[in-house]
Amino acid sequence: MSGDLEDQDGGWSSEETLAVAQIVGRDLLRSEFIDNAYGPAEAEEAMDAVLRDLRGSEAISGNPGDLVPYLDVAIERLTEFGPNEQEMVRRAAEIAERGAELQGTRNSIAALLGALALLLGLAKLEGRYDWKTGEGYVALSPGIPPGFSDIAKALAESVSRQLRAASDPALPDGPSPRSTAGEAPAPSSTAESAPPAAPAIRSSSAGRSILDGIPGTETGRAFRFEAAVEIARRVVERHLDGTDLRDLAGYPPEKIFQNDRSILSSRSGWPEPPAGTALSWLDQAPFTVGAGLFSVGESGFGVVVRLQSNRHLKDKFLKEVANYYERAIGRAVAVRWVSPVLLLKRATRESGRWHGPVDGLKVGSPVNVGGECVGTVGLFIKDSVDCFALTSGHSLDDAGAGTPGKPVYFLQQPHHPLDGTRIGSVHETRLPRRVVIQNGSRLPPPSDDGLDYGMIKLDLGWPPKPSDIRRVSGKTFSRDIHPADPKVDLNADMIKSPAASRELYGKITATNMTIEAIDPIRGGAVWIANATEVTFVGKGSILPGDSGALIYLDRDGSQKAYGICVGGTKKSKVLPGKDGGSVSTAYVLPLTHLLAAKPGMELA
Repeated sequence: MSGDLEDQDGGWSSEETLAVAQIVGRDLLRSEFIDNAYGPAEAEEAMDAVLRDLRGSEAISGNPGDLVPYLDVAIERLTEFGPNEQEMVRRAAEIAERGAELQGTRNSIAALLGALALLLGLAKLEGRYDWKTGEGYVALSPGIPPGFSDIAKALAESVSRQLRAASDPALPDGPSPRSTAGEAPAPSSTAESAPPAAPAIRSSSAGRSILDGIPGTETGRAFRFEAAVEIARRVVERHLDGTDLRDLAGYPPEKIFQNDRSILSSRSGWPEPPAGTALSWLDQAPFTVGAGLFSVGESGFGVVVRLQSNRHLKDKFLKEVANYYERAIGRAVAVRWVSPVLLLKRATRESGRWHGPVDGLKVGSPVNVGGECVGTVGLFIKDSVDCFALTSGHSLDDAGAGTPGKPVYFLQQPHHPLDGTRIGSVHETRLPRRVVIQNGSRLPPPSDDGLDYGMIKLDLGWPPKPSDIRRVSGKTFSRDIHPADPKVDLNADMIKSPAASRELYGKITATNMTIEAIDPIRGGAVWIANATEVTFVGKGSILPGDSGALIYLDRDGSQKAYGICVGGTKKSKVLPGKDGGSVSTAYVLPLTHLLAAKPGMELA
């Protein structure tokens, strides 16, 4: 046998297959314990405990050699997962080739359990099995063959018992409470000790494994662009599946939140999600996690983490979370709290002043398809024949009302769908992906370009005159857009054109953001993806109705369009600092991405 995987087609002997399976199975089991906050030595102790637990079990019987056909298929399938798994098998093959694990494999209990651990570990990777709960199908090919199901069940129950005991020290047979590497041991209790604090969020190997298999992440200081994008993706997914920050279950609400007041229900102009519609994260968890990038130095990137909740998070708790991610990722990480992110469409029944132009169709004017919501004209684009007004897709779609060909109206104040004047018809919409809830859990966001736009084909006579078509607040912006560039955009000065809210001034604070946003009219939530985060300071804040509003760059007296608003939040808090700074945040679709998807289109 050769350590090269390509040579496996030449055929491994049964002994060699069992040896590789034993090593790989032990590696997969070790990873499961480490992912559940065990240190390396503790993981080894837990695996030894499982082996001792099963040596006397009546279920242990059977010939490990009977597993070989299933193991050959499983090993081949395992290598299809990616370079990490390929390296795991390659390493096992090299060890087995040296003979380190070949003795007695055919009749060894360790070989039998290692082989079954491989089959169950593969089922875990394929989403067919859960070590911690023992739930899932273990009899699917290349699963557990007939005659071995009782042994597999005994193994699974032993591992599950260890994992449950680790999370609940009150359970019998669990390991002793563990201290995290790098943390001082807890002091002994005395009569004068302070009341016990909330449990610390563990900085564990589970956190460090965020970086596993990503090249160039050894230093933890700054990452290549591709690596940072992958880390941000993992931050979101690992929170959703409970891998990271799972110790929050031990925190009482008074340790997390400043008070009991709901931000959405207590802030005028920000409607609560309708009752009875698809649930959003607000109904399920203290907060949700979004992530994106910020530039570091000349060529590196760090990862931003956004904790979104309907109540103010305490500074001390935010610092705990920030420390967790710093230990897990490195110094190139920034954590901020944000209040609920909403799609910024505005219900037609809402009153209030519109700050954008209502004396004629211009950048910042309100538009509606005759349904329930209002969006903003961000700018005008054209092809060789027609002129189009551009807004967000979700406001123009209006929960299905805005199908292609439907009339679109320009709304004057006070506005109502019946008071509007037809300006054209829906040409095309692209919508953000809905957040899917399955078996009570939110599924990870799909890979997406993040496009959320709506195009209104203007009727004859409605395109603004040339002097107004790119005019905002007395200034005319260039026909050349500002190309989105994650490396140079951080801290760039941005202006939001007047629309539902007044003109706002801010800076780019993150790029390539993925974050959940509540749909306040349709209910449920969507994924905002590949967006730019702009943080505004000073008077005013983003408001419902600002969906589609233009964000532009003002530099050296020259104005260039950058993107359109799709989502936003009224408050956020930046660490460190006593107050952190109360600011408003928008999530923006860069025009670079939009125009790349619409070849032949340009600014009018």
